[in-house]
Parts: sequence; structure tokens; C-alpha cells
Amino acid sequence: AFPVLWIVIMAVWLYLVTVLSGRFEDLRRVFDVSGGGDVRLQALLIACCFGGLLEALAGCGAPVAITATMLRALGLPPLRAAAAVLGANT
Repeated sequence: AFPVLWIVIMAVWLYLVTVLSGRFEDLRRVFDVSGGGDVRLQALLIACCFGGLLEALAGCGAPVAITATMLRALGLPPLRAAAAVLGANT
């Protein structure tokens, strides 16, 4: 349970660093460009492709924590972001 908690803490920390440094809006602009403005396509790209990369590199729930934060940055509601990420991770 400790490694999973550590990963969640690091994901929240990374999110806060992004917001406090002012780079959150830059990240949002990158997401807007990558999916052509369609939030559904952006969610699939982030959850499946980037989540798969994170699963290969880190595992232990890191893809779910990090990509859910990214989907929240896109403006998805919390439950919809969690469902998309957990579905892609499955």
C-alpha cells in the first residue's frame, strides 16, 4: 500500500507544481491542439496512449493517478475522468 500512496502523492505534487509555476495553461493548450478541440479524442489519447506508456515505465497505479489529473486539466468532471482512465488501464 505504501508504494501506491507514494505515487499518488507524487502525482498530486506534480499537479500542484504545474499549477503554481503557471505552466498549467501551457499544458491545457497542448491538449487542445493535440485532439483538435474534441475532448473525447483528447481523453482517449491521454488515457490509452500516454497511460500505456506510464504503465510500461512505472506501473503500480501511476498511470491512473497521473492521467486522471491530466483529464481533469482538460475540464472533464471527476467521475468521467476516473471512468475513462480506469477503463483504459483495464
